[in-house]
Amino acid sequence: MSRQRESKEEVARRALAEFSSQIEEVTRSSGDATTRARVERHLTRLPRQYSLDVNYLEDILAHADILDKAATDDREGTGGRRSGVWCTCREVDVSRKNAEVVDAMDADDSTSMDHNSRGVDILRHGSGYGGSHSGSTRPNLRAPTFGSSLTLTMLGSTADPRQVGMYEIAVSAGNKPRLLSRVSAVLFDVGLNIAEAHVFCTDDGYALDIFIVTGWRQGDAASVQSAVQTALDAADFSDLPASSKGTNAITSSQGSEGRMSNPSGDRSNSDSISIDGGEWELTEKQLVFNEKIASGAFGLLYRGSYCGQEVAIKVLKSNAAEGSGAETLREFAQELNILRRVHHKNIIQLIGALTKQKTMCLVTEFMHGGNLLQYVQEHALKLPELIRYSLGVAMGLDYLHKINIIHRDIKTANLLLDENNAVKIADFGVARIQPTDGSTMTAETGTYRWMAPEVIAHQFYNEKADVYSYGIMVWELVSGGEVPYPGYTPLQAAVGVVQRGLRPTIAPSCHAVIAQVMQYCWLVDPNARPGFEQIISLLKHVDVPREQEGKHGFFDRLRSVSFKSKKKEAQTRSG
Repeated sequence: MSRQRESKEEVARRALAEFSSQIEEVTRSSGDATTRARVERHLTRLPRQYSLDVNYLEDILAHADILDKAATDDREGTGGRRSGVWCTCREVDVSRKNAEVVDAMDADDSTSMDHNSRGVDILRHGSGYGGSHSGSTRPNLRAPTFGSSLTLTMLGSTADPRQVGMYEIAVSAGNKPRLLSRVSAVLFDVGLNIAEAHVFCTDDGYALDIFIVTGWRQGDAASVQSAVQTALDAADFSDLPASSKGTNAITSSQGSEGRMSNPSGDRSNSDSISIDGGEWELTEKQLVFNEKIASGAFGLLYRGSYCGQEVAIKVLKSNAAEGSGAETLREFAQELNILRRVHHKNIIQLIGALTKQKTMCLVTEFMHGGNLLQYVQEHALKLPELIRYSLGVAMGLDYLHKINIIHRDIKTANLLLDENNAVKIADFGVARIQPTDGSTMTAETGTYRWMAPEVIAHQFYNEKADVYSYGIMVWELVSGGEVPYPGYTPLQAAVGVVQRGLRPTIAPSCHAVIAQVMQYCWLVDPNARPGFEQIISLLKHVDVPREQEGKHGFFDRLRSVSFKSKKKEAQTRSG
């Protein structure tokens, strides 16, 4: 049977058999007769990939130990510690991982891993989690268990082994939304640089996050673990939504865009959320539902009509007031609160809401053109269109900032087009009214690839975070709707933005003023970024050739079809 077709249980049983001799040795030396049962339970509660990747019994036992501590905290409390988050650490040698990758490429893929290839040095080297490596040499260090990406391989090839210590840190806690970003911020604060992160979720509601980090001297795993654990104990995780125990969800940093919301200070239980449509409360009998046009985490989106006007109806999912659904309820309340305050030609118009019925919904004008991301992916934008969309979004954001509203999730997917192709800002679920008392916000909010460095790093930020995201949005327009940093996972992109000044590549053919706007928006110092009045002034002075002005004619549409076809061919070749 090929490894790709094995179920999670089959992979776990095979891994357990491969570790059998080491389990027996540990049982004899420790006198703990429960070792085998602990290992079996640990492997079966984690995703299939964990059993495929883990090579050392010592790692399994260390991971099981911190997961048990997290579960004990849930049952008995944290004993004065604030977080209920646990970590363990060991020093690693990336060059060994690189050698393993080469060996694996030369091996027969159909051959199952021999039991001798797992954990052969577990009891000989003493270089495991939490140990200080004083007096040991680098050849005694093991490879990182989960580090295998191109990013980590490149890091190992460029690092100076005489100076750079590299560590694998495992962190456990109840599985909560945004736990990964919060722990990442703690590691940044300790002075560690994240090279790679891997996320595993157990079948009973706990998270095991594995980080490969640099930024600490060699041979000092015990100090690294102590510093990280102290920082985790001092950190406040109380504002994160409650764990969803009993679910079998599997998340990964590789497959999510990492949208962040719910800042510090927001309440985490639905009882504190008050929703009242007030003068915007609609009469249910006058609201007509037609076809469903989309679905998402919030619920369902319908096309409909209200008093003869065509509208979009966002229906909140029925369990929004329960458990993790409270976050959706909060976003619904926030979006209603913001939209009832705003009126601008480049912001979607609120029609009203139903908040008194069992099924709540938000009703806005219907946008016939769909979202801007889909449009730019299907049409080759000429300069006049690019300027028009960029100007429209800038004018909408300028208005919002002047009334102290920060959107916090600007990207083409959250911008809509009406029947005249005018662009309007939408999706205000994570928008906030900026404090006017001089206080600042510090919670990470938005989508990783569009987030400003100060937001990723959990530092103070203001409306200039929207300016940074706007710059990434303009790059989307220029690139034809490409994903920023396509060669990186969302977390790797975020780390690159903060630690290495990573920014999207601007094509040489880009108009000079557009390139200048993007570069100004991407400045590290928020105070150095332009305001939207300045951006609007720059864009209005772009010299558009007369022959490019005007609306799409027949040949323009023909070129758009050709552009869409060529883009699909390129995506097929790259996939």
